[in-house]
Amino acid sequence: MQVPSTATGDFRSYIRYLTVGLLLASGHKPWVLDEPLKYDASVALDVLGGTAAFTFMADGGRVCFTKLYNSRGKERVSRSIVSQAIAQNVPALIEATSSKRLDRFVLRRDGVCFNCEWTGLNSGIEQLRLPYCTQLAAVEVHKMNSCGFRLLAEGGDRALNPEVGAWHAFNRDAGVVCTTGEPYRLRGTANPLYCRIAYGEMSIEEALRDIFWLSLLSWPVPDRYIRLPIDVKLCDDELSVVAAQLDDDDEQSDEENENDTDPLLAPTPNQSASGGRT
Repeated sequence: MQVPSTATGDFRSYIRYLTVGLLLASGHKPWVLDEPLKYDASVALDVLGGTAAFTFMADGGRVCFTKLYNSRGKERVSRSIVSQAIAQNVPALIEATSSKRLDRFVLRRDGVCFNCEWTGLNSGIEQLRLPYCTQLAAVEVHKMNSCGFRLLAEGGDRALNPEVGAWHAFNRDAGVVCTTGEPYRLRGTANPLYCRIAYGEMSIEEALRDIFWLSLLSWPVPDRYIRLPIDVKLCDDELSVVAAQLDDDDEQSDEENENDTDPLLAPTPNQSASGGRT
């Protein structure tokens, strides 16, 4: 089979992303961070349509895996589910790290971090009975915000997009960071991520720095950028697949229902549909 010359670019792109997808699915990481993050390890959390996604990460991306759990809540994950996910997966996370320790651990929540999720994190760590104290924190990563914050660079008589990595702290608990910007080609202005320290002791500078560095691990699209930190992005991708499967199941169920005929209303061989004898 020969690819038409007009479709060569699309075919190369298809092969590239298919290959990357297979590498990621088999546990390979195209590249990782050389410098350590401020926190030893992290777990990203998101929930959609009754499914909660947890992406555990450590050693600058060298250790990374995602687990899915059923969740009764549509917007929040219960304390018991978070506790269960932490208790079941953090031991493997620690064992896979180079230090074999977990001194600082952060929950990175896509959207609002609820109190039940924070208490679930604490409960899960307590169940592990680690022989040392682990410092915990929870950070909210908001894709959208009602204020529509923007950062701009001065360009003489006009405003320019800021350099990627530009950030601003509003106070000790909240700030924005640009994971897109110059020199990337953008349509319109760079849309920074709004972040907030929801629980625990962590400086906003540390939170924004870690989020920016993790956004550079654009594994799914190596020739492009991603706006989200990779752990939150992987949660997003997993939940998108689950949502698509649910939509397919619903469509198939609807088609089956349309094709089914109620046997109580079906006409007999000697009876017309109107009820009269033939």
